Amino acid sequence: MPPEKKEIFKSLEGWASEWVLPLLKPVEQCWQPQNFLPDPSLPHEEFSHQVKELRERTKELPDEYFVVLVGDMVTEDALPTY
Repeated sequence: MPPEKKEIFKSLEGWASEWVLPLLKPVEQCWQPQNFLPDPSLPHEEFSHQVKELRERTKELPDEYFVVLVGDMVTEDALPTY
């Protein structure tokens, strides 16, 4: 990053700390996708059973739901890298 851009970001630190950080939820209160997915650390049989249950519950969802879900996840996760 050019020094000029670093200087701009550095000058915004105080403003962000005062005005943006208070708006953010604590990390412990933010949901994560893994909260809703089977736990891969479980024994294989239990994990496989949970995956099958999840597939059974979602088999009737239209493809459009998955397109929107993946698009949203890609945007949310990758946005900071653009």
